[in-house]
Amino acid sequence: MTKHPFSQYISSEREEGIATLSAKKNPTKVFVYVEDITDVGFWYGILSPYEKSNNIKFDISPPYSENNLTTGKDQLIKLFPNTDKYFIICLDSDYDYLLQSELAQTVKNNPYIFQTYAYAVENLKCYAESLNSLCVKATNNTDEIVDLSYLLLEYSKIIYPLLVWNLYYYAEKNHAHFSISDFCKIVTLDSLTTVNYASELTSLKSSVDSKLSTFPVNVTLENFTSQLNNLGLNETNSYLFMNGHALYDFMAKFLIKICDTLKASYISEIEKIAKTDEELRNKKGHYYNAIKATPITFLLANNEKFTDCFIFKEKIKKDIESYLATFKHKQLTQGMNS
Repeated sequence: MTKHPFSQYISSEREEGIATLSAKKNPTKVFVYVEDITDVGFWYGILSPYEKSNNIKFDISPPYSENNLTTGKDQLIKLFPNTDKYFIICLDSDYDYLLQSELAQTVKNNPYIFQTYAYAVENLKCYAESLNSLCVKATNNTDEIVDLSYLLLEYSKIIYPLLVWNLYYYAEKNHAHFSISDFCKIVTLDSLTTVNYASELTSLKSSVDSKLSTFPVNVTLENFTSQLNNLGLNETNSYLFMNGHALYDFMAKFLIKICDTLKASYISEIEKIAKTDEELRNKKGHYYNAIKATPITFLLANNEKFTDCFIFKEKIKKDIESYLATFKHKQLTQGMNS
């Protein structure tokens, strides 16, 4: 990461000056600020494919200052007024996007601020269609012992009405009545295993139904739900819009169990076929050496296989391309005037 001189916060004018000093032969540097160091790889994976074709270098880091290592969304919000084509911000949407909060409107109207649209980066890392391939890479075993796409589809259907209620209470600024923490306690599946996941979903459905029965019957959510649907939330993708940390934590634990089962299955096959103890030791050693560099926890933390997700294709990608189009237009204008 390039080290920069800082005052209290980065000056947008200074960033522009630094970028302008770059010769045409060199990539134009664009500083990108993210919520935390753990978000750098995620946003780099999204932005870096555009570097070469646009002669840009994205320098991504948390919003550190010379005397303050505080990170997080609140720190980024303080930097909103400084954003420009050489100084962009990337952050988690949390519930702001779905609730179309004042902050969401600010983000929407600023072409230099990018958001996840999903609750957080963790939701996209858990993109359902990508998870089986991660398990294959982590184990070199292509057996699909759990249909993870189906699992998250059924999970989404179950939690959907409860998520709508949770969003409703936040929209009404009455989240003390039903907080995100309350929601997560109900929908977190810490006991998932490769054997009991079907029964765990049944149990979850019972818990959700029980909580739904406590909400006021005279409140209709039809219009509110329609608004959420128009923004992309529906019963098939609820997992993308729930608290991402809760989702990521229990899915990571579940994927570890799946991979442990897949590895054990492969070793069992080797044990059946090996003719001698030495051959067995060699084959086991070869197998473990082949997978030791790709544990499932590492693969999930660095998962970039969400580009087929509608959130990326229809929202994040379009935002970035709109920014780059403006960037190119300004470069062209400067070139014509030079």
